[in-house]
Amino acid sequence: MDHLLGMTGDGWALVAADRKVNHSIIAVKHDEDKIMKLDDSKLLGCVGELGDTKNFTEFVQKNIALYGLKNGCKLSTHATAHYVRGEIADAIRRSPKMCNMILVGYEEDAGPSLYHIDYLGGMHKMNYGAHGYGGFFCASLFDRSHSARATHFISSNRHDL
Repeated sequence: MDHLLGMTGDGWALVAADRKVNHSIIAVKHDEDKIMKLDDSKLLGCVGELGDTKNFTEFVQKNIALYGLKNGCKLSTHATAHYVRGEIADAIRRSPKMCNMILVGYEEDAGPSLYHIDYLGGMHKMNYGAHGYGGFFCASLFDRSHSARATHFISSNRHDL
């Protein structure tokens, strides 16, 4: 029931998520923030079981901040994606977490990037990606209409999205 969408364009990256938390057919919350700011240039959108997503995203956020304090530099988006993938893959063997994620970031030298990470530790760098039931619908829109200058796509499909 969760929806998580992400896309990149010419000099920008976007991630969007719904705010509803469901348990079976009951809506538990309508104001949950599913996108976490990792640092000034990276956002991590995470959907799945509420306890797993909160625990895992806070763990990632704090460890990335700790890395920055210890080493005096920030991780790149590429390195952050590999760190997140490694942690979720390790969690499969210890205590599995149902977290599907989209990591977006922007760097001056590499530009915008988006990483699609699933609960099994699969990771792919993509121009657009989606998780959840909304991802099934949006994948067809993205396939048909996505381009590097997607402002026309967003304005023409905002009601569908």
